[in-house]
Parts: sequence; C-alpha cells; structure tokens
Amino acid sequence: MTIAAEGANDGKEVRKNPEKLLSFRKPAEQWLHALPLGNGSLGAMVHGGVQRERIALNLDTFWSGGPRNHNVSGGPDILRAMRGLIFDGNADPSGVDALARQMQGPATESFQPLGDLIIEQLDAMADETSHVYSRELDLSTAVATTHFASQQGGFSREAFCSHADNVLVVRQVSTIKGGLNLRVTLHSVHKSVAAPDGGRSPRPLEQTMGLSGRAPDSIPGMGSDVDAGVSYSQQQGMLFDLAALVTADQGEVSLCADGSVEVRGATTVSILLSAADSYIGWSSAPHERLDDLRASNLAILAAAAELDHEALLVRHRDDNSKLFNRVELDLGGTASENAPPTDERLVGLRAGSTDAGLAELLFNFGRYLLIASSRPGTKPANLQGIWNADVRPPWRSNWTANINVQMNYWAAETTGLAECHEPLLEFIAELAESGSHTATELYGAGGWTSHHNLDIWGTTWPVGGGDGKPRWSMWPLSAAWLCRHLVDHNDFSPDPAFRRRAWPVIRGAAEFLLDFLVTDPRPTAAPGALVTAPSTSPEASFIGPDGQVMSLGVMTTMDNWLIRELFGSCLRLAATDAQCAALATEGFSSRLAEALDRLPDIGLLEGGGINEWESKYQDEDPGHRHLSHLYGLYPSNLVDLHQTPRMAEEARLALERRLKSGGGGTGWSQAWVACLWARLGDGSAALRSINSLLSDSVADNLLDLHPPRIFQIDGNFGVAAAMAEMLLQSHSGEVKILPALPPEWPRGSVRGLRARNGLVAAIGWADGVVSFVELEGRPLQVVRLRLPTLSAQALNMDVVHTIQIPESGKYRLNPCRPAATALNHEALAH
Repeated sequence: MTIAAEGANDGKEVRKNPEKLLSFRKPAEQWLHALPLGNGSLGAMVHGGVQRERIALNLDTFWSGGPRNHNVSGGPDILRAMRGLIFDGNADPSGVDALARQMQGPATESFQPLGDLIIEQLDAMADETSHVYSRELDLSTAVATTHFASQQGGFSREAFCSHADNVLVVRQVSTIKGGLNLRVTLHSVHKSVAAPDGGRSPRPLEQTMGLSGRAPDSIPGMGSDVDAGVSYSQQQGMLFDLAALVTADQGEVSLCADGSVEVRGATTVSILLSAADSYIGWSSAPHERLDDLRASNLAILAAAAELDHEALLVRHRDDNSKLFNRVELDLGGTASENAPPTDERLVGLRAGSTDAGLAELLFNFGRYLLIASSRPGTKPANLQGIWNADVRPPWRSNWTANINVQMNYWAAETTGLAECHEPLLEFIAELAESGSHTATELYGAGGWTSHHNLDIWGTTWPVGGGDGKPRWSMWPLSAAWLCRHLVDHNDFSPDPAFRRRAWPVIRGAAEFLLDFLVTDPRPTAAPGALVTAPSTSPEASFIGPDGQVMSLGVMTTMDNWLIRELFGSCLRLAATDAQCAALATEGFSSRLAEALDRLPDIGLLEGGGINEWESKYQDEDPGHRHLSHLYGLYPSNLVDLHQTPRMAEEARLALERRLKSGGGGTGWSQAWVACLWARLGDGSAALRSINSLLSDSVADNLLDLHPPRIFQIDGNFGVAAAMAEMLLQSHSGEVKILPALPPEWPRGSVRGLRARNGLVAAIGWADGVVSFVELEGRPLQVVRLRLPTLSAQALNMDVVHTIQIPESGKYRLNPCRPAATALNHEALAH
C-alpha cells in the first residue's frame, strides 16, 4: 500500500508495511470495530465515519466512585474458623464458603467512558452507488486515517493521540476548495453541561468548546444499561472536563448556543482536544475544583496551538517510533503492499488459507497497544487497556490480578518496552500501602496482600460484598504474582536504585506469606509441613472426597509455585545486594529458607502430569480456561526444559490433558497456552494456539475477545509475549536462540528483543537454521548461549556456548551450519 504523506519526507511516497497496518474498506459499524489510539492517558476509538464521525474518548484515571473501606470485622477470627473446617476434612463445603463470604468487602469500582467527539457533515457526502473508501491505522506512526471520495467530492481525515503534547489531534482536508461544512460536538453519556466556549468567559482561545460533567458515585455491576442502578450525586463522583479547539484555514467558524462549533466553507479543519479529571490519588476523594480542570485543558490547548499541524505530527511520530521501532520482526511472509484489508485476511485465515503475516501483524499490534495504553506517569493498562464504551463495563474493566493484568505486561521487557512497564510497577507500590491494611485487618498478618480484583481506589480485599464466589474471591496470592514484575524489571535491566525502591514491596509480600503459612495439623501431612489454608486455584473448583464441588482447600499448586518463587527471589536479592539485606528484618532470610524447606512437594498425578490440587482430587472442570498449575513453567522459571526435564515433561502432560478437555477457550487463555508451548520448545503447538486465537478470539480490528464477544485486551499482549518467547528466552540463566521456532516460519529475522542482564539480540534464520546472532550488552559480560542445530533434520537445543561480550559492547556469531559444533565469532565495531 502506498500513500503520499502530506508534509512528510519532502512529498515523497511513503510505503506502508502491511504487517504494521490495520486497513478496512468500510467504517466501523460498532465501537468494537473502531481503531484504538492512545497516549497512555487519553484513549480514543476512531470509527472512520463519513457523514458522521465518532471518536470515543477515555481517560486512564476516570473511574466511578471514590475511596472505600472493606467494612469487614473480625477477619482473623473468621480465618481461624475457616481453617478449622478445612483441616477437619469432613466439613460441609457450604460452611467454609459461608465463612469466606464474611471476609468479602465491596466490589471494585468501574473504569468509565469519558465522552465522544462527534464530527458531522452538514452536506450529504455518501454516494451509495459510487465511492472510494479506506480506513487505516498505521502502527509505526500511531496515526489513524480515513479517506473518502465520491462524485460529490471527498475528504481525508487523520487522527492521533500525542504523548508529546498531550492532545488528541484531528485534521480533515477536503478534496474541493472550501468544501467542508461541519458541525463539531462534544457528548458524554454521563450527566454533563455544554455551553458556548465551554462556559468559559472571557474566551482565552477563539473557537474553544467544552463539556464538563461527573462520573457515577457507584456502579452496581457489568452491563451497558446506564439507568440500571447507576448512582450520580451532586458532590460525589469524579469531575471531568473536555475542551476542544476548532480552527479552519478559511471560511467561517462559529460557536453555537448548544455548545457545538459549526464550520462552513473550509478546506482544512483542525481539532485539538484535551481532557482532565479530578483524580488525586487512591486514598483521596476526587477534588471539586472544576475551574482547575478547565484551566489545565486550556493551557494544554494553548501550548499545542503554538505548533502547526506538521510540527505536532512530527513530534508525535518521533515519540511513538522511539518505542515502536526498537523491535523489527520479519517472518518471511510474501504479503505485498496491496495486501487485502485486515478483516478480509481474517476471513481467509478462518477459511484455511496460510497468512504468516497476520501473526506478525498481531505481534506488532500488541506492542502498539502497550505503547498507547501505558506510559510513565499513567495508570497501568486495565482489562480493556484505556478503551471502554460502557458505564457498566464487563468485569468493571478493572485490574484482574489472577492472570489478566500480569499478562498485560508479559511482553513489556522482552519486546523493548520497559518504560511502558513502569505504570504497573508504580501501581504495585500503591497496592502495598493499601494491602498492608488488608493484611493486618483481615488476616492478622504483617506485610501486605492483595486479591484478584483491583481498582484505582486501592481495593485489595476479597471482593463480592458477601455474595461473591470464594473460588475467585478468596485468593490472597496476587501480591506475590505482581512482585514477579518488580523482579523481572530488575533482572532485565539491573539497577541498584530501582532494586532498593522495589525491595520493601517485594519483602512485604513475602512477610505476609510467612505469616499466612500455617503448620498442617492433619495426621497425613508431613511433620512440620507449611501450607496455605484456605487455598484455591484461581476461579477453579475440585470434586471433594464425598463428591461435593469445592473451591477452598489446602495448598494448591498455584500457591506453592508463587511462594517458592517469591521466597527464592527475596533470598537472591538479599544475597546479591547488601543494602537489600540490610533493610530486611533480623532473621528474614533464615525464615524464608526454613519455610522453603517445609513446603510440600509439587503434586503429580498417578497417570502423569502436574496436579492442580494438593490431594488426588479431580478437577470440577478439566478444561478450565485458567492454567494456574502450570505457572512454574510460564511465567515463572521454576520449570525449565533443560534444567528440570522431568518436571517439564509433567507440565507437558498436564497441558495436553487440559487442552484435550477443552481448555484454552478464550483469547487470553490461548495466549498463555502459546507461552507454555514456547517454554516446552514446541513451536508448532505454540503457533497453533496463535492461529486459534486469530481464528476464534479476535474482532475484525484484531482486538482480543472473551466469549461470547467481549473485548478484553490481555490476549493481545500475551500473544506478543508468546512470539517473543518462541524466538528468544533467557529465564534459566542461559540465552536460548530460536528455542521454539515453528517449521511454518522457515526464514525470517528479529531485531531488538531483550534478554535478562541488559542484553539486546538480533537473530536471523533461513531454512530453519540460524544465519546470524548479534548481541549488545555490557562490555566483558559472560553469556551462556544455547543454540539450535539440525540433526537428522530435527531441531535440538543441546549445543551450549559460553561467550564474552567484547569491550565494544557488541558481539556477532557467524552463520551456524547444521552439524556445527563450534562457531566463528567476531566483535562488532562500536
């Protein structure tokens, strides 16, 4: 596909890579098919309408409600009673569940839609019999464009969310001089007020329109019915303000009494939009200073208006490309610049055609979405990133911490987006403060904890309000999983300053678990064994000894993996960083080591495979979407194909059993399956999961779907992580090159993937054989490389080389030959 980019590259043609381009022949018929833009804070969904364009808006901190408490009393006593019933072994499961519900606080609040920017043509534009239309999102520039041409004339429209200047920029250009007659309106589903120049008097900027309103003070649950129990009040609920500056190159621009702006006789119309809300912090009620929000928006618009459109575009593209262009993936596809539109490519794939480029596009889209939804200083990407259309969104569009928010960031470090990881890392530090109260008041424990649902107001308690199912609510292990992200960030980019900031948070999660673990009193337990109780495997249940369905028991495999990983990470950090060790309480490391020695072994099934539960119980749903018992394989490093081959085989058997029973039925579950297969070195199986996700679990615009067709962004991020794992791994102390390359990708290259200890890799391959490896790292750094070779045409990963990065900081391995036992190597110049 070729376009002439106005004002860029001196008017030369710019060729667009079809694997970095979403394209369509028609406007989005619904919100789910629109094109996402974002600068980490401000999100926009561009529909590409002709007669009427809708750009739906979100702001990362715009949520319902405000700070709350869990309102649970007697938590430690309830915990003791629950443990008594669980260890008894003969108790009615309903009694255990009833006690668990007594520990539930209110549900999380909901991430909210902000409003819409509406652009209407005052003249009829659509020609039903003869017109040309295209709608595109260029991932490399983060610019959405709409082109329309008919016998009555046409236009081009481009939109982008600038992180550099903190504005949404929309520009529409007519093919006919003076051919634009538009009405521009701001609208919100929330109770709002629009007025000429946004109620601002005198006008600091000409042609400025505004809209102000308030979020609900509470949301009852998921759904799109605005009136079903949604509560608004005069002094509660977060304030918001939208401001838009509309300018034209010629003609007339007028502010109307209803708050809209009309443009007549223009050739080019530009719109700058800024948004603000009254969020202060997780523990503070939103402020009531609407004038401050308006002043902030007007200042942002005034600064952006000092720049012409080309300057805004260049600053935006440079900011995006600085992150996006760090990784370049080529899977050797043959797609031309005239590749079919994205939705038609999906139809072809679902009909059985081969399109390796779609996987490449999906990888690029995942990285694009993380850049668009998560930047330093913003909140982390939630279940829908920063894009949500519903006042009552699915699962409240919160942060679900038993897989989903973690998966959102699996690709951050490996695909060169460490800065985009920062919002989650900062959020974890906030949770530690809130979670310390939950630990003390509900469990009588030190440190901090969090459960499976989180929101912007510091919710860390079991949610459900006394009506939630314990199988998802009663799980105080999410803090341990979240701490893995702090450890990973340090492992990929070792930094003493970051490590010492993160250490109290990591240590606090471990301190809670040291207090939460209890000696197993059952006569069948090993003497002195430490276990968690109550314990569940997220959202799953098992069949108890008397045939009853149960969800709470003793020490699930997921708990065991998480505790082993967290305690091991603490011991490693304390052993390698004297300041971390000095900041620990006396005897902390010895307590961790002793607890590790007293944990039960990971349970195995008699027929082979890792057991999800602590006893020989049967899964209530053998094909459950969660794969929690395989956490040790991925994302953890406790199971490795080469270092723990027996346990890796048990993990493979467990994965096969889960899939044969119908597992992997959601987009995010397919992404996790692909990651697991990558760690097991099975590239073909990993690719089957990726293709299954493309076939069954994405919308026309590649946004990930949860059954039946609910947007949930985690799968987009998870599949990017899986593809990175197929090409490069570094979790086991070795750097594995092409550890899970599928035969369906016989040739290709990737540049910019990251390995632990600050390494950046470039890899090429042809006919399934490595053609080059380049590493950038710390001068004189020693690296163990595990390289694939061909033996009797079968890929194996048995060849390990120890190399040293030269003083130049760059190292190159010359082409590897099928039966090579040694490698030629050279240092690259600076």
